[in-house]
Amino acid sequence: MSSNPNDWAYNRFEMEKRGTKYDYTTLKTEQLTLTLVWSTIVVFLSANTIYAFSDPTHDFWDFLRAVL
Repeated sequence: MSSNPNDWAYNRFEMEKRGTKYDYTTLKTEQLTLTLVWSTIVVFLSANTIYAFSDPTHDFWDFLRAVL
């Protein structure tokens, strides 16, 4: 099941019509881990891009030179 507002509204109306319950409090550990990893990568690359454009002496790929 995806997590967008339309799905939430649909589930809410279905719960009211049929009397079923959908548990929104169950935490999927795998999905949480994947979301945290991807968001960390996106934030890092976004910050690095902004820094590369704001500082002319900094190259976007400088973070690889430090690792390699």
